[in-house]
Amino acid sequence: MMTDGQLQFRDTLLVERVVNAFHFDVLAERIPGLQVYPPYLFLVVLLVWDFGIMNTVIHVTGGRHIFAMTPTAVASIPGLLLAIVGIRYMADGYAEALADLRLPERQEIPDVASFEQLVSNRANAHV
Repeated sequence: MMTDGQLQFRDTLLVERVVNAFHFDVLAERIPGLQVYPPYLFLVVLLVWDFGIMNTVIHVTGGRHIFAMTPTAVASIPGLLLAIVGIRYMADGYAEALADLRLPERQEIPDVASFEQLVSNRANAHV
C-alpha cells in the first residue's frame, strides 16, 4: 500500500487511464473476495477474448488458430504481463524514492512540484 508521500509523486499510468476508460476499475472492485489491479483484469479479459474465444472460433470455422500458425505468439502472454508489472514497479519505485528523499522538508529545493510527474507535460499533452 502506498503512503501519502508516495501518492504525491505517483501519476496515473497510461495503462491505468485506458483501463479506467473501459471501466475495468469498477469491474475489479466488484469481484468478491479479491483485490485485483485493474490492468491485470483487463489483460486477462483481453487474452481470453483474443486467444480463447476469437481464435477458437476462427479455428472451428476452418481457419487456423494463431498458436498453430505462430507458436511464438505464446511468448506475448508473459511479455504483456511483464510489461504491466514492470511499469507499475518502476512508477511505484520512483514515487517511493522521492518520498524517501522528503523533498518538501528540504529548504534548498524551491519547487517540489517539478518532481511530481515522471513524464514531462509535453509527452502527457498527447494523451
